[in-house]
Amino acid sequence: MVWLIPVLTLAILIVAWRNPRLFVPLLILTLPLELSRYWFPHIEALDRFGDFVGGLSLGRIFTFGLIGYFLFEQLRKRGRWFEVGDRSKFSWQSPLFLILLAYILFGAISIIWSVDIPKTIGGTVRLGVLWLLGMAVYYLLSKDRDFWLLPSSLSIVSIILALAGLFEIATGNYFFMGDVYEPIGRINASFIDSNIYARFLILGIIATLVWMVISRDRLSTALGLGVFFVQTAALVFTGSRAGWFTFAFVLLLFVILIPRKSIVFALLGGLVLAGIGIAFNPEQLTRLKEVTEGLRYLSGQRQFLVSAGWDMFLNNPILGVGLGGFQKMMLTEYKDLVQYGVSLSHTSIITTASELGIIGLLILAAALVFILAQIPQALQLRRFSTEGSELNNSYFLTIFAVLGILTIFISAQGEGRFFEDPFLWILLGYLAYLRDLREVG
Repeated sequence: MVWLIPVLTLAILIVAWRNPRLFVPLLILTLPLELSRYWFPHIEALDRFGDFVGGLSLGRIFTFGLIGYFLFEQLRKRGRWFEVGDRSKFSWQSPLFLILLAYILFGAISIIWSVDIPKTIGGTVRLGVLWLLGMAVYYLLSKDRDFWLLPSSLSIVSIILALAGLFEIATGNYFFMGDVYEPIGRINASFIDSNIYARFLILGIIATLVWMVISRDRLSTALGLGVFFVQTAALVFTGSRAGWFTFAFVLLLFVILIPRKSIVFALLGGLVLAGIGIAFNPEQLTRLKEVTEGLRYLSGQRQFLVSAGWDMFLNNPILGVGLGGFQKMMLTEYKDLVQYGVSLSHTSIITTASELGIIGLLILAAALVFILAQIPQALQLRRFSTEGSELNNSYFLTIFAVLGILTIFISAQGEGRFFEDPFLWILLGYLAYLRDLREVG
Protein backbone atom coordinates (compact mmCIF):
# COMPACT_ATOMS: atom_id res chain seq x y z
CA MET A 1 0.00 0.00 0.00
CA VAL A 2 3.05 2.29 0.20
CA TRP A 3 2.71 3.07 -3.49
CA LEU A 4 -0.99 4.06 -3.26
CA ILE A 5 -0.52 7.67 -2.05
CA PRO A 6 2.17 8.56 -4.65
CA VAL A 7 0.04 7.06 -7.44
CA LEU A 8 -3.08 8.97 -6.31
CA THR A 9 -1.04 12.16 -5.98
CA LEU A 10 0.29 11.78 -9.51
CA ALA A 11 -3.24 11.14 -10.83
CA ILE A 12 -4.59 14.29 -9.13
CA LEU A 13 -1.62 16.28 -10.42
CA ILE A 14 -2.41 15.19 -14.00
CA VAL A 15 -6.05 16.20 -13.54
CA ALA A 16 -4.98 19.59 -12.18
CA TRP A 17 -2.60 20.12 -15.10
CA ARG A 18 -5.53 19.58 -17.47
CA ASN A 19 -7.82 21.74 -15.30
CA PRO A 20 -5.42 24.36 -13.86
CA ARG A 21 -8.14 26.17 -11.94
CA LEU A 22 -7.92 23.27 -9.47
CA PHE A 23 -4.35 24.16 -8.48
CA VAL A 24 -5.26 26.97 -6.06
CA PRO A 25 -7.84 24.92 -4.06
CA LEU A 26 -5.43 21.96 -4.04
CA LEU A 27 -2.64 24.16 -2.69
CA ILE A 28 -4.86 25.57 0.05
CA LEU A 29 -5.95 22.03 0.95
CA THR A 30 -2.56 20.28 0.88
CA LEU A 31 -0.17 22.92 2.25
CA PRO A 32 -1.60 22.52 5.78
CA LEU A 33 -0.99 18.76 5.56
CA GLU A 34 2.58 19.04 6.75
CA LEU A 35 2.33 15.56 8.25
CA SER A 36 2.24 14.25 4.66
CA ARG A 37 6.02 14.62 4.60
CA TYR A 38 6.08 11.23 6.33
CA TRP A 39 4.24 9.63 3.39
CA PHE A 40 7.05 10.18 0.88
CA PRO A 41 10.77 9.29 0.72
CA HIS A 42 13.18 11.65 2.44
CA ILE A 43 16.64 12.56 1.08
CA GLU A 44 18.58 13.34 4.25
CA ALA A 45 21.68 14.52 2.36
CA LEU A 46 19.75 17.61 1.21
CA ASP A 47 18.96 18.67 4.78
CA ARG A 48 22.40 20.28 5.03
CA PHE A 49 20.88 23.09 2.91
CA GLY A 50 18.16 23.73 5.52
CA ASP A 51 15.56 22.02 7.68
CA PHE A 52 13.40 19.49 5.82
CA VAL A 53 14.85 20.47 2.42
CA GLY A 54 15.15 16.80 1.55
CA GLY A 55 11.51 16.00 2.24
CA LEU A 56 8.52 15.84 -0.06
CA SER A 57 4.94 16.56 0.99
CA LEU A 58 1.62 16.98 -0.76
CA GLY A 59 1.94 20.76 -0.50
CA ARG A 60 5.38 20.76 -2.09
CA ILE A 61 4.30 18.41 -4.87
CA PHE A 62 1.38 20.62 -5.89
CA THR A 63 3.54 23.73 -5.51
CA PHE A 64 6.05 22.35 -8.00
CA GLY A 65 3.18 21.15 -10.17
CA LEU A 66 1.71 24.66 -10.40
CA ILE A 67 5.12 26.24 -11.04
CA GLY A 68 5.79 23.66 -13.76
CA TYR A 69 2.46 24.42 -15.39
CA PHE A 70 3.14 28.16 -15.18
CA LEU A 71 6.60 27.90 -16.78
CA PHE A 72 5.28 25.60 -19.50
CA GLU A 73 2.55 28.13 -20.31
CA GLN A 74 5.09 30.95 -20.55
CA LEU A 75 7.23 28.99 -22.98
CA ARG A 76 4.14 28.12 -24.99
CA LYS A 77 2.84 31.69 -25.05
CA ARG A 78 6.29 33.26 -25.41
CA GLY A 79 5.91 35.60 -22.47
CA ARG A 80 2.35 36.94 -22.87
CA TRP A 81 1.82 36.47 -19.14
CA PHE A 82 -1.00 38.80 -18.28
CA GLU A 83 -3.62 40.08 -20.68
CA VAL A 84 -6.62 42.28 -20.03
CA GLY A 85 -8.20 44.20 -22.89
CA ASP A 86 -5.59 45.58 -25.26
CA ARG A 87 -2.78 45.68 -22.71
CA SER A 88 -0.48 42.95 -21.52
CA LYS A 89 1.69 43.02 -18.42
CA PHE A 90 4.45 40.75 -17.24
CA SER A 91 3.81 39.59 -13.67
CA TRP A 92 7.46 39.90 -12.69
CA GLN A 93 7.31 43.58 -13.67
CA SER A 94 4.88 44.25 -10.84
CA PRO A 95 6.70 46.54 -8.35
CA LEU A 96 5.89 44.10 -5.56
CA PHE A 97 7.59 41.20 -7.33
CA LEU A 98 10.60 43.38 -8.17
CA ILE A 99 11.03 44.44 -4.53
CA LEU A 100 10.84 40.83 -3.38
CA LEU A 101 13.22 39.77 -6.13
CA ALA A 102 15.70 42.33 -4.80
CA TYR A 103 15.46 40.68 -1.37
CA ILE A 104 16.14 37.24 -2.84
CA LEU A 105 19.04 38.45 -4.99
CA PHE A 106 20.64 40.20 -2.02
CA GLY A 107 20.26 36.96 -0.07
CA ALA A 108 21.98 35.12 -2.92
CA ILE A 109 24.83 37.65 -2.99
CA SER A 110 25.29 37.17 0.76
CA ILE A 111 26.92 33.83 -0.05
CA ILE A 112 30.12 35.92 -0.38
CA TRP A 113 30.21 36.67 3.37
CA SER A 114 27.82 34.02 4.70
CA VAL A 115 28.78 32.06 7.80
CA ASP A 116 26.79 29.07 6.49
CA ILE A 117 27.08 28.73 2.70
CA PRO A 118 24.90 25.59 2.32
CA LYS A 119 22.06 27.25 4.23
CA THR A 120 22.44 30.39 2.11
CA ILE A 121 22.20 28.33 -1.07
CA GLY A 122 19.21 26.39 0.27
CA GLY A 123 17.47 29.55 1.49
CA THR A 124 17.97 31.31 -1.84
CA VAL A 125 16.58 28.35 -3.79
CA ARG A 126 13.61 28.08 -1.45
CA LEU A 127 12.76 31.78 -1.76
CA GLY A 128 13.23 31.60 -5.52
CA VAL A 129 10.75 28.72 -5.73
CA LEU A 130 8.24 30.63 -3.59
CA TRP A 131 8.71 33.74 -5.75
CA LEU A 132 7.78 31.62 -8.76
CA LEU A 133 4.79 30.30 -6.81
CA GLY A 134 3.57 33.87 -6.28
CA MET A 135 3.88 34.60 -9.99
CA ALA A 136 2.15 31.33 -10.87
CA VAL A 137 -0.82 32.23 -8.65
CA TYR A 138 -0.85 35.70 -10.24
CA TYR A 139 -0.95 34.16 -13.71
CA LEU A 140 -3.57 31.55 -12.88
CA LEU A 141 -5.99 34.06 -11.34
CA SER A 142 -5.49 36.61 -14.12
CA LYS A 143 -6.10 33.93 -16.73
CA ASP A 144 -9.66 33.36 -15.49
CA ARG A 145 -10.21 36.77 -13.83
CA ASP A 146 -11.32 34.84 -10.78
CA PHE A 147 -11.75 37.03 -7.69
CA TRP A 148 -13.20 34.40 -5.38
CA LEU A 149 -11.13 31.29 -6.00
CA LEU A 150 -8.53 32.06 -3.32
CA PRO A 151 -10.65 33.51 -0.47
CA SER A 152 -13.40 30.90 -0.89
CA SER A 153 -10.82 28.09 -0.83
CA LEU A 154 -9.26 29.52 2.33
CA SER A 155 -12.61 29.86 4.08
CA ILE A 156 -13.73 26.32 3.20
CA VAL A 157 -10.48 24.56 4.11
CA SER A 158 -10.11 26.54 7.34
CA ILE A 159 -13.60 25.55 8.51
CA ILE A 160 -12.74 21.89 7.81
CA LEU A 161 -9.55 22.17 9.87
CA ALA A 162 -11.38 24.13 12.58
CA LEU A 163 -13.93 21.33 12.92
CA ALA A 164 -11.11 18.79 13.01
CA GLY A 165 -9.42 20.70 15.81
CA LEU A 166 -12.63 21.01 17.83
CA PHE A 167 -13.18 17.27 17.37
CA GLU A 168 -9.75 16.71 18.90
CA ILE A 169 -10.44 18.81 21.99
CA ALA A 170 -13.92 17.30 22.42
CA THR A 171 -12.90 13.65 22.11
CA GLY A 172 -9.24 13.65 23.07
CA ASN A 173 -8.41 11.87 19.80
CA TYR A 174 -5.54 13.89 18.35
CA PHE A 175 -4.67 13.39 14.69
CA PHE A 176 -1.10 14.66 14.92
CA MET A 177 1.44 15.36 17.67
CA GLY A 178 -1.10 14.58 20.38
CA ASP A 179 1.70 13.64 22.76
CA VAL A 180 2.88 17.25 22.60
CA TYR A 181 -0.37 19.22 22.60
CA GLU A 182 -2.94 17.10 24.44
CA PRO A 183 -1.22 17.36 27.86
CA ILE A 184 -1.35 21.17 27.70
CA GLY A 185 -4.90 21.46 26.32
CA ARG A 186 -3.98 22.79 22.88
CA ILE A 187 -5.11 21.56 19.47
CA ASN A 188 -3.27 21.19 16.21
CA ALA A 189 -4.82 19.90 12.99
CA SER A 190 -2.02 18.58 10.75
CA PHE A 191 0.39 21.54 10.97
CA ILE A 192 3.76 20.94 12.60
CA ASP A 193 3.11 23.90 14.93
CA SER A 194 -0.07 25.08 16.66
CA ASN A 195 0.95 28.68 16.01
CA ILE A 196 0.94 28.05 12.24
CA TYR A 197 -2.44 26.34 12.60
CA ALA A 198 -3.73 29.47 14.39
CA ARG A 199 -2.31 31.66 11.62
CA PHE A 200 -4.16 29.65 8.98
CA LEU A 201 -7.43 29.90 10.92
CA ILE A 202 -7.09 33.70 11.01
CA LEU A 203 -6.61 33.78 7.23
CA GLY A 204 -9.81 31.75 6.92
CA ILE A 205 -11.64 34.11 9.29
CA ILE A 206 -10.68 37.16 7.21
CA ALA A 207 -11.86 35.40 4.05
CA THR A 208 -15.17 34.52 5.72
CA LEU A 209 -15.76 38.10 6.89
CA VAL A 210 -15.04 39.56 3.46
CA TRP A 211 -17.44 37.06 1.91
CA MET A 212 -20.12 38.23 4.38
CA VAL A 213 -19.50 41.86 3.43
CA ILE A 214 -19.73 41.30 -0.32
CA SER A 215 -22.66 38.84 -0.37
CA ARG A 216 -24.81 40.91 2.05
CA ASP A 217 -27.93 38.68 1.90
CA ARG A 218 -29.34 37.29 5.14
CA LEU A 219 -28.67 33.63 4.39
CA SER A 220 -25.01 34.32 3.57
CA THR A 221 -24.65 36.45 6.68
CA ALA A 222 -26.14 33.74 8.90
CA LEU A 223 -23.96 31.05 7.33
CA GLY A 224 -20.91 33.29 7.55
CA LEU A 225 -21.56 33.96 11.25
CA GLY A 226 -21.73 30.24 11.95
CA VAL A 227 -18.47 29.60 10.11
CA PHE A 228 -16.82 32.56 11.84
CA PHE A 229 -17.78 31.34 15.34
CA VAL A 230 -16.49 27.81 14.63
CA GLN A 231 -13.20 29.20 13.30
CA THR A 232 -12.88 31.48 16.35
CA ALA A 233 -13.57 28.63 18.76
CA ALA A 234 -10.85 26.54 17.17
CA LEU A 235 -8.46 29.50 17.32
CA VAL A 236 -9.04 29.79 21.06
CA PHE A 237 -8.07 26.17 21.66
CA THR A 238 -4.84 26.43 19.67
CA GLY A 239 -3.47 28.18 22.76
CA SER A 240 -1.42 30.39 20.46
CA ARG A 241 -0.68 33.66 22.25
CA ALA A 242 0.75 35.17 19.08
CA GLY A 243 -2.39 33.98 17.27
CA TRP A 244 -4.71 35.60 19.83
CA PHE A 245 -2.84 38.90 19.66
CA THR A 246 -2.81 38.84 15.87
CA PHE A 247 -6.52 37.96 15.78
CA ALA A 248 -7.49 40.93 17.98
CA PHE A 249 -5.26 43.36 16.06
CA VAL A 250 -6.41 42.26 12.61
CA LEU A 251 -10.09 42.34 13.62
CA LEU A 252 -9.66 45.91 14.87
CA LEU A 253 -8.19 46.91 11.51
CA PHE A 254 -11.02 45.11 9.73
CA VAL A 255 -13.67 47.09 11.61
CA ILE A 256 -11.85 50.35 10.90
CA LEU A 257 -11.54 49.60 7.18
CA ILE A 258 -15.03 48.08 6.77
CA PRO A 259 -17.32 49.65 9.41
CA ARG A 260 -20.42 47.51 8.78
CA LYS A 261 -22.86 46.82 11.64
CA SER A 262 -23.10 43.12 10.83
CA ILE A 263 -19.32 42.81 10.94
CA VAL A 264 -19.07 44.72 14.21
CA PHE A 265 -21.68 42.48 15.84
CA ALA A 266 -19.96 39.37 14.48
CA LEU A 267 -16.59 40.47 15.83
CA LEU A 268 -18.00 41.38 19.22
CA GLY A 269 -19.69 37.98 19.38
CA GLY A 270 -16.44 36.30 18.39
CA LEU A 271 -14.48 38.14 21.05
CA VAL A 272 -17.09 37.21 23.69
CA LEU A 273 -16.90 33.58 22.57
CA ALA A 274 -13.12 33.67 22.72
CA GLY A 275 -13.20 35.25 26.19
CA ILE A 276 -15.56 32.59 27.52
CA GLY A 277 -13.49 29.80 25.99
CA ILE A 278 -10.30 31.10 27.56
CA ALA A 279 -11.85 31.92 30.95
CA PHE A 280 -13.16 28.38 31.46
CA ASN A 281 -9.96 26.64 30.33
CA PRO A 282 -7.18 26.81 32.95
CA GLU A 283 -4.35 26.15 30.49
CA GLN A 284 -5.51 28.84 28.06
CA LEU A 285 -6.16 31.31 30.89
CA THR A 286 -2.60 30.87 32.11
CA ARG A 287 -1.25 31.56 28.63
CA LEU A 288 -3.42 34.69 28.34
CA LYS A 289 -2.11 36.01 31.67
CA GLU A 290 1.44 35.60 30.38
CA VAL A 291 0.57 37.81 27.40
CA THR A 292 -0.81 40.53 29.67
CA GLU A 293 2.49 40.58 31.58
CA GLY A 294 4.35 41.76 28.50
CA LEU A 295 4.58 41.36 24.74
CA ARG A 296 7.85 39.53 25.19
CA TYR A 297 5.79 36.44 26.03
CA LEU A 298 4.54 36.35 22.45
CA SER A 299 7.84 34.66 21.67
CA GLY A 300 7.42 32.25 24.56
CA GLN A 301 10.48 31.69 26.71
CA ARG A 302 12.87 32.43 23.84
CA GLN A 303 14.00 35.95 24.58
CA PHE A 304 17.57 34.67 24.29
CA LEU A 305 17.05 34.29 20.53
CA VAL A 306 16.11 37.97 20.20
CA SER A 307 19.10 39.05 22.29
CA ALA A 308 21.51 36.94 20.27
CA GLY A 309 20.00 38.09 16.96
CA TRP A 310 20.25 41.72 17.98
CA ASP A 311 23.91 41.22 18.89
CA MET A 312 24.54 39.63 15.47
CA PHE A 313 22.98 42.69 13.86
CA LEU A 314 25.07 45.12 15.90
CA ASN A 315 28.25 43.26 14.95
CA ASN A 316 27.26 43.07 11.25
CA PRO A 317 24.89 46.05 10.79
CA ILE A 318 25.11 46.60 7.03
CA LEU A 319 25.24 43.13 5.48
CA GLY A 320 24.39 40.71 8.29
CA VAL A 321 25.81 37.21 8.69
CA GLY A 322 24.31 35.89 5.44
CA LEU A 323 20.94 34.41 4.52
CA GLY A 324 20.24 31.34 6.67
CA GLY A 325 23.22 31.98 8.93
CA PHE A 326 21.31 32.62 12.16
CA GLN A 327 21.24 29.03 13.38
CA LYS A 328 24.94 28.37 12.81
CA MET A 329 25.81 31.53 14.74
CA MET A 330 23.59 30.35 17.59
CA LEU A 331 25.27 26.93 17.64
CA THR A 332 28.79 28.36 17.54
CA GLU A 333 29.42 31.90 18.82
CA TYR A 334 26.23 32.02 20.91
CA LYS A 335 26.03 28.38 21.99
CA ASP A 336 26.18 29.36 25.67
CA LEU A 337 22.89 31.23 25.28
CA VAL A 338 20.93 28.34 23.74
CA GLN A 339 18.04 27.12 25.90
CA TYR A 340 15.52 24.28 25.51
CA GLY A 341 17.51 23.04 22.49
CA VAL A 342 16.06 25.87 20.32
CA SER A 343 18.47 27.55 17.91
CA LEU A 344 16.24 28.85 15.08
CA SER A 345 15.04 32.46 15.14
CA HIS A 346 11.40 32.90 16.15
CA THR A 347 11.14 36.61 15.25
CA SER A 348 11.20 37.38 11.52
CA ILE A 349 12.40 41.00 11.88
CA ILE A 350 15.32 39.78 13.96
CA THR A 351 15.99 37.09 11.37
CA THR A 352 16.23 39.67 8.58
CA ALA A 353 18.26 42.10 10.69
CA SER A 354 20.80 39.50 11.77
CA GLU A 355 21.11 37.72 8.41
CA LEU A 356 20.82 40.58 5.89
CA GLY A 357 21.46 43.68 7.98
CA ILE A 358 20.19 47.18 7.26
CA ILE A 359 19.95 46.51 3.52
CA GLY A 360 17.65 43.56 4.11
CA LEU A 361 15.53 45.57 6.53
CA LEU A 362 15.18 48.42 4.02
CA ILE A 363 13.98 46.02 1.30
CA LEU A 364 11.53 44.44 3.75
CA ALA A 365 10.25 47.90 4.75
CA ALA A 366 9.81 48.87 1.08
CA ALA A 367 7.72 45.74 0.48
CA LEU A 368 5.52 46.42 3.53
CA VAL A 369 4.97 50.06 2.54
CA PHE A 370 3.97 49.01 -0.97
CA ILE A 371 1.57 46.39 0.41
CA LEU A 372 -0.11 48.79 2.84
CA ALA A 373 -0.38 51.45 0.10
CA GLN A 374 -2.76 49.18 -1.81
CA ILE A 375 -5.62 49.95 0.58
CA PRO A 376 -5.80 53.76 0.01
CA GLN A 377 -5.28 53.20 -3.71
CA ALA A 378 -8.18 50.73 -3.87
CA LEU A 379 -10.31 53.05 -1.73
CA GLN A 380 -9.71 55.96 -4.08
CA LEU A 381 -10.94 53.95 -7.07
CA ARG A 382 -13.89 52.60 -5.08
CA ARG A 383 -15.32 56.11 -4.81
CA PHE A 384 -15.96 56.05 -8.55
CA SER A 385 -17.59 52.59 -8.57
CA THR A 386 -21.12 51.36 -7.95
CA GLU A 387 -22.19 49.03 -5.13
CA GLY A 388 -21.62 45.39 -6.08
CA SER A 389 -19.45 46.21 -9.10
CA GLU A 390 -16.18 44.41 -9.82
CA LEU A 391 -14.19 47.52 -8.90
CA ASN A 392 -16.09 47.96 -5.64
CA ASN A 393 -15.55 44.32 -4.67
CA SER A 394 -11.87 44.71 -5.53
CA TYR A 395 -11.54 47.08 -2.56
CA PHE A 396 -12.84 44.49 -0.09
CA LEU A 397 -10.71 41.74 -1.59
CA THR A 398 -7.66 44.02 -1.41
CA ILE A 399 -8.36 44.41 2.30
CA PHE A 400 -8.53 40.62 2.58
CA ALA A 401 -5.14 40.22 0.87
CA VAL A 402 -3.41 42.99 2.86
CA LEU A 403 -4.78 41.85 6.22
CA GLY A 404 -3.85 38.28 5.34
CA ILE A 405 -0.26 39.35 4.68
CA LEU A 406 -0.24 41.39 7.91
CA THR A 407 -1.52 38.32 9.77
CA ILE A 408 1.47 36.32 8.59
CA PHE A 409 3.89 39.17 9.31
CA ILE A 410 2.61 39.85 12.84
CA SER A 411 2.42 36.20 13.88
CA ALA A 412 5.89 35.66 12.39
CA GLN A 413 7.27 37.86 15.18
CA GLY A 414 6.39 35.07 17.59
CA GLU A 415 6.81 32.00 15.38
CA GLY A 416 9.40 33.15 12.84
CA ARG A 417 8.10 31.80 9.53
CA PHE A 418 7.48 34.77 7.21
CA PHE A 419 9.18 34.69 3.81
CA GLU A 420 9.28 30.90 4.13
CA ASP A 421 5.48 30.65 4.40
CA PRO A 422 3.95 29.63 1.03
CA PHE A 423 0.63 31.26 1.98
CA LEU A 424 2.43 34.61 2.06
CA TRP A 425 3.46 34.23 -1.58
CA ILE A 426 0.01 33.02 -2.60
CA LEU A 427 -1.47 36.18 -1.06
CA LEU A 428 1.25 38.34 -2.64
CA GLY A 429 0.38 36.94 -6.06
CA TYR A 430 -3.29 37.61 -5.38
CA LEU A 431 -2.61 41.19 -4.24
CA ALA A 432 -0.44 41.94 -7.28
CA TYR A 433 -3.19 40.55 -9.51
CA LEU A 434 -5.82 42.82 -7.92
CA ARG A 435 -3.55 45.85 -8.25
CA ASP A 436 -2.67 45.29 -11.89
CA LEU A 437 -6.27 44.47 -12.75
CA ARG A 438 -7.34 47.84 -11.34
CA GLU A 439 -4.65 49.56 -13.41
CA VAL A 440 -5.52 47.95 -16.72
CA GLY A 441 -9.23 48.26 -16.35
